Amino acid sequence: RSDCGAETSAWASGGSFTTLCDLVTTFSQNWDGVAANALPVCFNKVGTLGSVYAQAGSTSSGANTLYIYASNSSSEPTLALQPVSNAGAGTHWLKFKLRANFTVGGKLQVGYLTNPTDATSFVMIQEFIANSATTYEEFKCIPGTLPGSNTTLALRAKGSPANSMLVDDLVWELTPSCLSPSLFSSSNLTASTATLNWTASNSNPTNGYDIYYNTVNTAPLVDTMPTINNQTGVSANLADLTSATTYFWWIRSDCGAETSSWATGGSFTTLCNAVSIPTNLETFESSNSGVPVCWSTGLVSGTENWDVATGDAGDIEAAYAGSNFMEKNYTSSDAILISFPIDYSSITNSTRINTYLHRHASAHANDQYKIYINTSPSLTGATEIFSLYSKTSIAPTVAATGWYNYTINIPTSFNGQSSIYVIFEGITTAGFDSYDLGIDDFKVEITPCPEWTGAISTAWNVAGNWCDNTVPSALTNVIINSANPAIISTDVTVASMTLGASAKVTVGSTGVLNV
Repeated sequence: RSDCGAETSAWASGGSFTTLCDLVTTFSQNWDGVAANALPVCFNKVGTLGSVYAQAGSTSSGANTLYIYASNSSSEPTLALQPVSNAGAGTHWLKFKLRANFTVGGKLQVGYLTNPTDATSFVMIQEFIANSATTYEEFKCIPGTLPGSNTTLALRAKGSPANSMLVDDLVWELTPSCLSPSLFSSSNLTASTATLNWTASNSNPTNGYDIYYNTVNTAPLVDTMPTINNQTGVSANLADLTSATTYFWWIRSDCGAETSSWATGGSFTTLCNAVSIPTNLETFESSNSGVPVCWSTGLVSGTENWDVATGDAGDIEAAYAGSNFMEKNYTSSDAILISFPIDYSSITNSTRINTYLHRHASAHANDQYKIYINTSPSLTGATEIFSLYSKTSIAPTVAATGWYNYTINIPTSFNGQSSIYVIFEGITTAGFDSYDLGIDDFKVEITPCPEWTGAISTAWNVAGNWCDNTVPSALTNVIINSANPAIISTDVTVASMTLGASAKVTVGSTGVLNV
């Protein structure tokens, strides 16, 4: 106001100002006590781009977490952290926990601002990826001396991919003298062994590394007894593991006088033991979603994969038997379903797949099943042994919509392999004009004899085309289930003949068949 001697003016509002935050040497922030859509004192959004604020729920600890999101590369938000006096001293690190809000793959950058009020002055130090949408992962950024005399560290969300992220338990603290290793992975997985890998700690621990692994995802405490002590190098081989089991592991440096904190190495799953023939009948009743244990799926194209279906599901009214079956939705995609490994090391007989496939009268002409055999769980290098269109009017034709039994011979060239995999491929390409595909009651078995396999040729009188390497006589009750055609070009007499749905027998111009 003005002071005019005899009188003063009315007070006029001059607005407001905020003093700068004191420089600190450490801070810890878990966003608790902050109002929704706000930020703590001394933590500021710089500029107007994107979104960054405290929110309730989905936390690592306490009541709140930090939400940060950029909808595209032109709207990347920048959060200035509480200013520190030692950003470039090379003595501290920034530790925080990160997870995806919905979709994994979001990228969070840690850096510093050369001008605390200008987001364009952001200089990145390190980038981190949100790998899980359910579990927070702890990360550390060691700025070293890069920030120099600048005092404001900052976070920035990348807009490509445009995935929102959550950040909790943010701490600026003295870097421990004994640091954990980093960059973890697992390799050389078998049913009972695995190799754990890491990048060496910058502390060069004098006593190597301690490792703890378990089938329960509960992190070890400071005084937890390690499973492996004083491991040297940057890998460890584990043995005597249980097949088809997920293990979680942690590692720490042992620097002699002290140890680092435990760092999570993630998880790995051991492979399945190969199953002997005949395999148990797989009815798909053991799981109500996904696939049974030791089965897997993959996509060649599209997004619709094989999944366990129960009861009346889409275009398929019921399982062949029981409640469940494997289904691939009509949505256009090319998807594969891979069986458990099957032990063929001692197989000398002819073998076959025995399964039920669903066919539909209204299916599109291109809706198709294919079956492959491979020595690895992959289409790469696989041998196609069967192809069938779902549409009932396409050969081999069937009477009506429903489940039909198919037996498919496995080439004897796979005999002696340590293990093989049966791979089903389901192909739908016509959108709403396609119909669901279904698989039920699967097994692999020794081919019952005397049965036609057509393993070598189409000639009836070639012994190698029969499961017991013997051409049938007049006393033989012949079974023909294979889709491989049999051609009779001589005078043939058998006691009886049973033909499967996909069987085809041709009597040539020089042949005679007597039954």
